[in-house]
Amino acid sequence: MGTPPHRQVSLHLANRTIHLVTADGSARTCSYPGIALHHHINGQPAGQVWVPQGDNPGFADDEALITALRDAVSWISDQPDDSLSMK
Repeated sequence: MGTPPHRQVSLHLANRTIHLVTADGSARTCSYPGIALHHHINGQPAGQVWVPQGDNPGFADDEALITALRDAVSWISDQPDDSLSMK
C-alpha cells in the first residue's frame, strides 16, 4: 500500500466577483466579500469552498462558516476518496 495523500486546507479572505448584464443590456460587476477554503492534496489544488460574509454577518453566516470549517477538518482527518465537492 502506498503513502497516504497529504491533505491541507488554507483559509483566505477573498472577494467573489460576478459579471452580469442588466435588463437594459448594460454590463455590471458586483463583488462580494467572503472566506475561501483552498483544499490541497500533496501540494496540488484539489478544490475550493467559498463562504460569503457580509458587512454584518448573522447567525446563518456563522453556521455556514462553522460547517465549512468542520467539513475541512473532516476532509483532512478522515481521508475519504480524493474527490472534493465544490460549493
